[in-house]
Order: sequence, then structure tokens, then C-alpha cells
Amino acid sequence: MKYYPRRGGQEPSFSVAIASEPRVVASSLPDHEMARMAPAVLEWTRLNHEALSRFWWEGKTWGDPEVTEFKKGLKKV
Repeated sequence: MKYYPRRGGQEPSFSVAIASEPRVVASSLPDHEMARMAPAVLEWTRLNHEALSRFWWEGKTWGDPEVTEFKKGLKKV
């Protein structure tokens, strides 16, 4: 999964492995910015690991109702 501090696909970002123990796997952000944001993003990914994994493997076939339920079910940090 990718985290962008600002909107736009060409902006600097960092990538996180969707896993029960997520980790940053790549980053184009300055170190200080990644260090500031990574803990919360990693915690959110850990909390939502099962839902994110299900979306990764099954989400391509989901319609709007399933995607809406998926988004409603995500836990907040």
C-alpha cells in the first residue's frame, strides 16, 4: 500500500507491506517526513490487515456496495 502526504500520484510517498507486522518497503519521502508519518500508517495497516488483505485478493470483483462496506469497516488509529 502507498501513503502520499499530499494528493497526486506523482508526489513523494512510501510503500507499506500489508502484513500482520507491516513494514515500510520503499520510500521517496525525506527521512524526517517518513519518520513522522510511518508509525501511524504502520499501526493503521496492522489494525486493518485482514480487511486490506481481503480487498487486495477479492476487491477487483466487488461492486459499490461491497467497497462501501469495506471502507466503513476500516478501523481508525
